[in-house]
Amino acid sequence: MSFRDALPPSVAEIVQNGLLDGIFQDALLPTFLYDSLADLKPWASALGSQSIFTRAGLMTPYATAITGADATADTYPFEQYSVKMDQYGRSIDTNLAVSAQAMASKFAEDNKILGIHAAESLNLLAQSTLYGAYGEGTTFATSGVTSATIPVADASGFLFAPITQSTTSTVNGVLGSPSIQLVATSGSTPLPVTIGGVALSCTGATVTAGHATDTITLSASATVASGAAVVSSVAPVQYRPNARLSSNQLVSGDVATLALFESAVTRLRSMNVPVVNGAYQAHIGPQTVNELFQDANFRQVYQGRFDSPAYANLSVAGGTEYMGRFVGIDWFLNNVTPAVTASVGAGANLAGLQVFRPIVCGDGPLIKAPFENMGDLLAGLNAGSTVQIDMIGGVARVWRAPLDRLGQVVSSTWSFIGGYTVGTDLNTGDGAAYKRAVVLEHV
Repeated sequence: MSFRDALPPSVAEIVQNGLLDGIFQDALLPTFLYDSLADLKPWASALGSQSIFTRAGLMTPYATAITGADATADTYPFEQYSVKMDQYGRSIDTNLAVSAQAMASKFAEDNKILGIHAAESLNLLAQSTLYGAYGEGTTFATSGVTSATIPVADASGFLFAPITQSTTSTVNGVLGSPSIQLVATSGSTPLPVTIGGVALSCTGATVTAGHATDTITLSASATVASGAAVVSSVAPVQYRPNARLSSNQLVSGDVATLALFESAVTRLRSMNVPVVNGAYQAHIGPQTVNELFQDANFRQVYQGRFDSPAYANLSVAGGTEYMGRFVGIDWFLNNVTPAVTASVGAGANLAGLQVFRPIVCGDGPLIKAPFENMGDLLAGLNAGSTVQIDMIGGVARVWRAPLDRLGQVVSSTWSFIGGYTVGTDLNTGDGAAYKRAVVLEHV
């Protein structure tokens, strides 16, 4: 017996004609804002649950004449990144013990809600990975101490230090190209840091649940003031109003301005980060929108442009909307842009001010690695059962026919097997590990 044979006729009809596929896809894809930033790198079978991948860098420019000699063979560096494969998913049960007329509409509504849930869940996973790279590496001391162990708001960006080593890629035929890579911070591989503007050396970091008691360990005791900015040598560049060094230094009045976003664009261009379909992308929340419209320079951009779709969309307070393109940026009103109010953790402030964290991205700031045989794997596990599996937008949508004693509960499930990660760009530009996006912070 097939899955459709186990369903009431009214429900089987909307399954057969593909109506539910459209409903699920329409709910799934439009809210994949952060996911849409990712380069797709499918995860082949037989790679285990965590793997290291490699992508080629660029050759160093060479503008010296060879003066009649043969051209010298050169090499190019490689960037490495790791991905952990996990499975994500959630189910919703539809009880078909209702009138025949309501069966199909109830099943359709449940699958629409399930599609939205899948999109929001994976979007948050992508966001967490993106901010976990570009929002780290700059923090502050949560209390004043004279010690080699410094309590900080977020130690996540201090776990790895840069080293130069030769790499080999038999796939690309390049041997022994020197590359800068990240390895675990330790006494033998210390991470240069600055604390309150003083250059020091970090030999380890501890990250705790919720960043409640995060610490970094220095090579020697140092006197550190409460609130002092702590910055890793490989920290991604971040911008704040009035050149504040960390989120803790932000004060009332340090609001979002057009100049802040222009600084991010300048940074991306200076690092030769490619644009996305002709422009960089800014993901901003409603509070950032409100503050931008109080900025004279921002308003001047739109002076006399009442027909601009960006102007019309920016004036509303909610939703997820494309807001138009100007000053080299595609603007997206994104309601899941992070905001932090706690006194510890990424983007925190000891004074209790709420810190908003919009982001400006170029091409390739995120890597998505779905298991490439996800549908076949799930189908193999359910062979011969009354289960229907469809791959929609890279997400498996699984329907299971009623298995309860009354035969009236149909289960709908979404599942994603894979992971998100961020590749470094250590071998080009300056010393920042991640260069393809810029996190902004304001109050």
